[in-house]
Amino acid sequence: MTDEARLRVPRPPSLREHVQETVRSSILNGEFRPGEHLIERELCEAMQVSRPLLREALAHLEARGLIDRVPSRGFVVATPTIEKVQALYEVRGAIEALAAQYFAERATAEDVALLRSRLEVLKSLSDRPDLGRVRAATSEFYDVLMSRCGNSEIRTVLEPVLDRVAFMRTQSMTRPGRFDKSVAEIGRIVDAIGRGDAEAARVLSVEHVEAAGVSALESLRETAAAG
Repeated sequence: MTDEARLRVPRPPSLREHVQETVRSSILNGEFRPGEHLIERELCEAMQVSRPLLREALAHLEARGLIDRVPSRGFVVATPTIEKVQALYEVRGAIEALAAQYFAERATAEDVALLRSRLEVLKSLSDRPDLGRVRAATSEFYDVLMSRCGNSEIRTVLEPVLDRVAFMRTQSMTRPGRFDKSVAEIGRIVDAIGRGDAEAARVLSVEHVEAAGVSALESLRETAAAG
């Protein structure tokens, strides 16, 4: 590590970034539902920020696919469709497989131990897989996978995709039986990484995302049928 990197003080998040993360978390936690209108006046009052600053934050979330801008209505939470979810899971599968492969090839023993610790947190939720705790634990697992796989561009590409499938992912993982299956699948990926078996890690990751995609689509169809 260079002296410059060692001495660098982390930059605190800007107010815009704070607003953006607050709205993002509210969407991913299900506090705002798909298709719900985001009323700018109410958001500004709740967060005590100006409308121009809020609109900057909302424009960023629009670029990440979490919200849509509708003429005469303003911003609404993006509504997943069968076609969109299928496409997103295809992209997720390809990139996530690379992350698992690179992690197996390039990660240190410390990196693998950290990934295992995040897996243990997921396992600890087996008896009570509520939406918020599952989302937080899953995000922490993927944060390690993306940040320590040895390719910085993986996070740049994969993180927005994970954001866009996060609501569907946590909904599908809390379906009866899916959470335990998902954690078992992730456990096999981590075991392959721990053995340094990059090909097995890649294949298992593809299979995990395919199974997650099937579950997410089933959840989406059930929601549509109930509506």
